[in-house]
Amino acid sequence: MAQSGVTEAAVIGVPDPVKGQNVVAFVVARADAPAPSAEALIAGVTQLIGKAMAPAALHIVTSLPKTRNGKIMRRAIRARYLGDPVGDLSAHDPLTPLDQIPELNPKA
Repeated sequence: MAQSGVTEAAVIGVPDPVKGQNVVAFVVARADAPAPSAEALIAGVTQLIGKAMAPAALHIVTSLPKTRNGKIMRRAIRARYLGDPVGDLSAHDPLTPLDQIPELNPKA
């Protein structure tokens, strides 16, 4: 969020056989600024907080799924990304679609 060109972000942990978990970030670019590259954003995070906390993957999306109260639905983001059932979405705001989140291993 400290980097220019970013309006909001969500970070999740995903399983990793070596580290236990890896950081994966989802970023919404500012509409009034040039779109940042994933590589530049990862490099910025690395410089700010260190290589250990830098995302293993970063996805630039148009929106993040939120509740009707405006809270980012990280649980649903993680489930969608991992291809798991997303569970109860009764609080989900339909104006913030979950389909913007890519799947790690999309099923054919």
